[in-house]
Amino acid sequence: MARFPAALAERAASLLVLLVVWEATARIAHSRLFPGVGAVLTTLADEALHGELLHDLGATLARVAVAFTLAMTVGTAVGIVMARSRAIDTLLDSGVVLLLNLPALVIAVLLYIWLGLTEAAAIGAVTLSKLPAVIVTLREGARTLDRDLADMARSFHFGHVRRLIAYALAFVAVVLAVEWGVLQPLERRLARWRR
Repeated sequence: MARFPAALAERAASLLVLLVVWEATARIAHSRLFPGVGAVLTTLADEALHGELLHDLGATLARVAVAFTLAMTVGTAVGIVMARSRAIDTLLDSGVVLLLNLPALVIAVLLYIWLGLTEAAAIGAVTLSKLPAVIVTLREGARTLDRDLADMARSFHFGHVRRLIAYALAFVAVVLAVEWGVLQPLERRLARWRR
């Protein structure tokens, strides 16, 4: 815990260096297209107090929330179905791989071309860029789920929604176990040289 203030000071120093380099570069460039830190912070404060910043920020966060909900809902359902059905996995796998390797910027540009500068295009771009990661994560998690646990859930008459949530919690438990039991101890061991 004594390391926390030092880490905070290091991050603050790093941020300060970034701001100083930014300001120096802006003064050297002396261009309207590359404003300095002071000008940007002044505009930020003015927009927050008198402009549309808070409204626009709220709209952006609402879009992100909708896109996240869509990606998680559709990705969870598709991932679990792909884990359960070899035929559907084979059918959808190429599309998932394509989406995984397609840059988010390309997805956004294509949707803006096809749908115009609309709310649906903005939400769709974020959803499609996050969807394949959710699908793959849930597919692999559902594949590793012990069949005995699935049979037990059926015998206790757990519904599909409760099973989707149970799968998610099981996956979270596995991720946390790997993080706490493997990655953090390994990180501590590899970082001993710093002490």
